[in-house]
Amino acid sequence: MQWGKNEGVAKTIRLVLTWVSIFFALMISSSLFYSTEFSAFIATLQNQTLGKRDLGYGFVMFFYDYYLSAGPLIYRAFVLHFAIAVLLLLIVIYLAIKNKWLSVNKLNSAYFPFLLYFLLTLFNPRLKVYDLFPAFFALYVYFFSLKSTTVSRLLFLVAYALSLTQLTGSVFFASQGIFANPINAYYWSMGIIFLIIIVTLAKPAPN
Repeated sequence: MQWGKNEGVAKTIRLVLTWVSIFFALMISSSLFYSTEFSAFIATLQNQTLGKRDLGYGFVMFFYDYYLSAGPLIYRAFVLHFAIAVLLLLIVIYLAIKNKWLSVNKLNSAYFPFLLYFLLTLFNPRLKVYDLFPAFFALYVYFFSLKSTTVSRLLFLVAYALSLTQLTGSVFFASQGIFANPINAYYWSMGIIFLIIIVTLAKPAPN
């Protein structure tokens, strides 16, 4: 996570290609050496997600209902999910590098992995509460490492509280009709957090 003055796009591409290669190597080796277990895992995962619609809070849920009756087109929902997750990750990393939020011997570089952990969590199309709670904590740590204004910190706390309340299945939000669909509390509040973080990263890092 330490970036010097001459490091940028090339290093990012090398890192991405390295981890993509490791992922595919693990997938292929698992399917070859543990074919029975691998097949059972894929079948169970498909039944849990597509069969039982147990997808949790991932972006994929936005598109899932739209493609639900479209047969094979259901996989477009997953493609769109990963497209959004990749786009968010690239935007954040690009801004962090461009505006020197990632640089050698700076404190903000030490906190950036907390944001990265949260963003990588979003790649999981079947996001459950036990995935998001530690990711939210990481996001909380990162956000309060920034030199944010009092208003933005208050907005973050409201969004954070809404997200956690929604994820615990609060009856209050549903019964009072504050949101037509209670899951929108999560998406709406996370949108606020992302907007504040991206606006912050779009400015040069403080010395």
